[in-house]
Amino acid sequence: MKTTKTLFITLICSFIFSLAVPSAISFAGHPIFSLDVCAAPNAAPPKISPASDTIVWRYKTVNGVMYKRKYNQTTGQWIGKWIKA
Repeated sequence: MKTTKTLFITLICSFIFSLAVPSAISFAGHPIFSLDVCAAPNAAPPKISPASDTIVWRYKTVNGVMYKRKYNQTTGQWIGKWIKA
């Protein structure tokens, strides 16, 4: 029982020690990990472009009849012809 308790305490202490030490250890002058963020002071955020086109339906009413047509918002072009909705 005493041996099990001593072994358990030793394992816990070595685990805690292993978590604390790597932050101070460095290899050849280079830290193992770093929390420094390298960013230019006036850097603009990167542009995000969609991977696919965004297609939406556009509607219009002519003489009381509703029509719809697909519109590509990414390229700004119409797709197909006006059809009754």
